[in-house]
Amino acid sequence: MLVLTRRPGQSVVLGRDIVVTVLASRGAGVRLGIEAPPGVPVRRAELPLPGEATDSAPIGHDFDGFGVPPSSSPRIQR
Repeated sequence: MLVLTRRPGQSVVLGRDIVVTVLASRGAGVRLGIEAPPGVPVRRAELPLPGEATDSAPIGHDFDGFGVPPSSSPRIQR
């Protein structure tokens, strides 16, 4: 595992076309922005893969820990 220190506004590039940018950090939480090609699925690790249903999977959206509901979070246009 590679461990990096990044500040808000700084990014990490994965491969040639995936960019992870630190948008904000507060306490133990970090808000990330992820830019990836349309064919690359991006999901939270605790969610099941499409087609895998589990009883413990969260339903709907949650807040990101920064007091911003997902519907008002900036979205990357693809």
